[in-house]
Amino acid sequence: MNAEPKEDLPDPAEITNGEELADAAKRLKAVLKLTGTEIRKASGLAEGTISDLVNGNKFPRIDTFREFIAAGCGQEWEPWRQAWDRAARARRDGSEEEQAAERIVGLETRIEALEADLNDVLARAKSMESELAQLQAGGDDARLEAERRARTDAATDRVIEALRALKSFRGRPIDPRTDERSTARAELIENLRVASLDVAAGDLRARLLDAITILDLWDGPEKYARWSESRTRFIAVEGAMEATGAWRRRERLPEAAEDFVEARDFAVIYLEELTANNPGR
Repeated sequence: MNAEPKEDLPDPAEITNGEELADAAKRLKAVLKLTGTEIRKASGLAEGTISDLVNGNKFPRIDTFREFIAAGCGQEWEPWRQAWDRAARARRDGSEEEQAAERIVGLETRIEALEADLNDVLARAKSMESELAQLQAGGDDARLEAERRARTDAATDRVIEALRALKSFRGRPIDPRTDERSTARAELIENLRVASLDVAAGDLRARLLDAITILDLWDGPEKYARWSESRTRFIAVEGAMEATGAWRRRERLPEAAEDFVEARDFAVIYLEELTANNPGR
């Protein structure tokens, strides 16, 4: 083995980490002008192990490093053991820092995922809140609709009662100012009119109002079609009862019968004629 030029040897006391340890081992080998083969023969280490050590490819175990330093390079072991301890401690500290950094990254990733999940939950909660509000509003609408139906059902009871009374009415009205029959008939029509005002169903109420128009202006069908009051009254009452019955059965209102439509048209024409002949009334 070549003589040691001690002034050029690396100082193990200056070594603080694994990189410096590998660099010092490489410098030591170079200063001593030792080949890998010479160190292998002296230390019993494989040349690959020696190459990894001096090139910093792999941090050496303490027994491997001792064989390299003491047997392979002929150096006092204690200063180099202390150098290896410092490098190993720095390596452990660095590894712990890396692990801590990895844990922090992992935690940050989990936090981001949790935030995304939380945002998704909040969005779903907001959507559910909106759906609940719609359901509640729908419930209010359903309750109001039920109340309207109940009022209309009660009103249709009175409507049918008035229609039956009109249907069974006997006698042709002469003069509503002097004839008792005309007065009684007018009262029955007024009962029907009042009951119709409480009907919430628009299509049924419209049909009832058409029937009331026919009953009020029965003179029109008599004048234009020669229909008697009793016939006109029958047409109006039957049309109104048919529509009311369909509504109470929750069925679609049937189309008005042809004679009902004609009677209504004659009544409207008659009203227009009255209005034209008596503009001040």
